[in-house]
Amino acid sequence: KNFIVVLALLVLLPTITLCVPSTPPFTVGQVDINRYLGSWYEIALIPFFFEFGCTKTVATYSLNPDGSIRVAYETKIIKKQMPARTLCRQTIGRATADDAKNDKLTVAFIQTLNVGGEYWIVRLDKVNYSYAVVSNSNYQFLWILYR
Repeated sequence: KNFIVVLALLVLLPTITLCVPSTPPFTVGQVDINRYLGSWYEIALIPFFFEFGCTKTVATYSLNPDGSIRVAYETKIIKKQMPARTLCRQTIGRATADDAKNDKLTVAFIQTLNVGGEYWIVRLDKVNYSYAVVSNSNYQFLWILYR
């Protein structure tokens, strides 16, 4: 069943990118952060500039003592000039919820990547938390995540 959902999301990805509406996306509403924590595997994306050439990306979310969310980001970078060679990038970020619903987060990887931004959860398997679709307010980026 989950495979069918993921396949459907992948089929819809080109449609989503061609039909960008002028209004911000709807988010999923209440997200149980404790259930959302853990490792998520990126299976499709409209990349952020630092993600070009990346593969096998995993983001692992855990709670910091102050209640913010620790984001451990790990990816392999394929070097175009040396196709047989890959490098690994690991970085730690910090996410904070914009409100009590936890469906809109602000993420910062300032120390290592000097990037940050909106992390809006626009689709979520609310039964098992097995897949999520994340975007930002102006549809510039999109990540389809799976456990």
